[in-house]
Amino acid sequence: MSAAPRGALGAGVRWVRAAALGAALALVPCPLPAAEVAEQLFSQRLQTLLEAGKWSDVARHIQQAQALRPVPAWLPGREAEIRLAQVRIAAGRGDQLAAVAAARLFLNGEDDRPPQLLALARALHLTDAQPVALALIKEIVRRQPAFAPATRQLAEWEPPVAEKPPREASKSTPEPQREPETKPPAPAPDEATALLVRLHTAREQGNIPGMLAATRLFLTGDRARSLRLLEVAREFSTRGDRAAAIMLTKEVLRRTADFPPAKRQLAELEAAAPP
Repeated sequence: MSAAPRGALGAGVRWVRAAALGAALALVPCPLPAAEVAEQLFSQRLQTLLEAGKWSDVARHIQQAQALRPVPAWLPGREAEIRLAQVRIAAGRGDQLAAVAAARLFLNGEDDRPPQLLALARALHLTDAQPVALALIKEIVRRQPAFAPATRQLAEWEPPVAEKPPREASKSTPEPQREPETKPPAPAPDEATALLVRLHTAREQGNIPGMLAATRLFLTGDRARSLRLLEVAREFSTRGDRAAAIMLTKEVLRRTADFPPAKRQLAELEAAAPP
């Protein structure tokens, strides 16, 4: 074996060898952590399915991620993206009530969410989903009346009706005054009943996100709604859908943790569930 060069020539050789080794190491890929890769794959797949308008596949993709146990550490950080995707799913299906319910859940988050929902409403308005887009804008204004971009957009899409100028009185023989007809007031829509109908429809369609959205919006009412939802859960269990019954009962407990009727019902349902 030949001796290593000495002096200036030896230093130059050692420098060249070190540079070559550094270049070789730079070519070795540095893999990302598995959790970060899973998060990127989830988000990319979600956006691809949304752009393709495959609403059932989007709902299934979200449901599969939410069913993972243990829950991935990155999933809570994607909550806003998932909520907004659920608004797009409902809008794509033409389900205005579900879209508004999902929008309310989405707007419960940070202050930067109204601009995101406004951008989605404008995109929907360019398609054949103008009624859903208008409903989303109204929901933003209801939630944040001081959000000027939404109020301006609402005025543009639904301008106020101009009052007609009073008609000049005729100089001829005045018409006889007629008694104004009294009409009974229109009954107020029963939001609770509408949400329960939406819940049953979502269950029949296998739309788990739609069921959750309708359930959580329904539970924002008074305490009596919790008892009513427990009755619906028992009805589902009687029909053989114990999984849906357990999910609704857990939502009641999530809303009111120390609610004895829900705790007893959950214990009964889980005890009767197959191993």
